[in-house]
Amino acid sequence: MEGEGYIVTILRRGEHAPHENGVKKKCSTVLLRGPSGCMVVNPGSVWDGPNLISSLKAVGVSNPETEVTCVICTDGRAENVGCMSLFHNADMMIVGYDIQKRGDIFLEHDFGDGIVPYEFDEHEIMALLAWPFTTTATRANWNGQLDHCGITGILRGYVVC
Repeated sequence: MEGEGYIVTILRRGEHAPHENGVKKKCSTVLLRGPSGCMVVNPGSVWDGPNLISSLKAVGVSNPETEVTCVICTDGRAENVGCMSLFHNADMMIVGYDIQKRGDIFLEHDFGDGIVPYEFDEHEIMALLAWPFTTTATRANWNGQLDHCGITGILRGYVVC
């Protein structure tokens, strides 16, 4: 699959809307398939598990619990990280700037400057970058801090996170 890039599938579009009891939030959930395997970006809240597994199976990931090799949460908000434990067989979990591999091994990577990406594969097809915001609300209040991560590279399709 070298040089082919990653196939991007939007499993769920996010939403952010007023609700009588607060604000309804759901993150966009994305599946990336490529040289480094199947990766789920922002798997959703703890209550999204059954729908996430169904969505993955519907797009050809027949055994999500074992086929997903990496889970990426662009930040640590509850609507992003709740389903991480569904993928306990994954080789890597990333939350914001924390990169954890199986066996409680944490990789050191300096995302602080927003320039040096974390590269997922030897082909340099996809990388994780520091990113200052994900929503219009945080863009309006941006204080110069890089507090989210974003994915860049040779992606066939598009990502909305």
